[in-house]
Amino acid sequence: MKLLNIQTLIEQSIDMQLVKLSVPQARLYTLIDELLWQEWDPFGVNDIPESRDEYQPYTSQVVRLATYGITYEEIAQRLLTIEQETMGLFGNPEKNRNVAMKALQMASQCLIGQQSFTLTKEIVLDTYKQLLKGSFSLDAADRWAYELIQLADQGSISYQPSEDEQIIWKLILYLYGIDLPNPNDLAKPMTTRSDIIDFLKQQGIHDLS
Repeated sequence: MKLLNIQTLIEQSIDMQLVKLSVPQARLYTLIDELLWQEWDPFGVNDIPESRDEYQPYTSQVVRLATYGITYEEIAQRLLTIEQETMGLFGNPEKNRNVAMKALQMASQCLIGQQSFTLTKEIVLDTYKQLLKGSFSLDAADRWAYELIQLADQGSISYQPSEDEQIIWKLILYLYGIDLPNPNDLAKPMTTRSDIIDFLKQQGIHDLS
């Protein structure tokens, strides 16, 4: 899949709020707007209700970039450019990468069957990271994996770099069904935190920090 030009997407995003969005697009817009407010927040003002619209001028840019096959590195770079050139800040590359990966995850969840989606190993590993931190449930991880399987069945996923496709699918398929209950104790999941860590180590992944 040929990636669209980033600058073209940024320019197109200016009028995005004036266009009638589909329900999935509107949901994605809302989620990314909240993501920028709660987790990006370069000015550190998300505890001030009066500043709630501070980052909304950038929401449509991130939505378009996350939707049209742009990689998380490119989204992170766009956020850094906004911080440095528009806001006059030093910028936070690590936070931008985390926000960019979450934006792509949101796009995959909201736009099943509507757009092509570029998947990287880092995006999948971020799901594991959130899972181990407890901010992503086993049930949510299972649903996310299922949605990616649906996208793949529709031919709507590309991989970057392409040689990571095999490890990406090992990681995704492990998540699919991860919420199954323990047959000996239905109140507990069959897969434990230690199981997840052991699986990652078997794939040569020892540090998700």
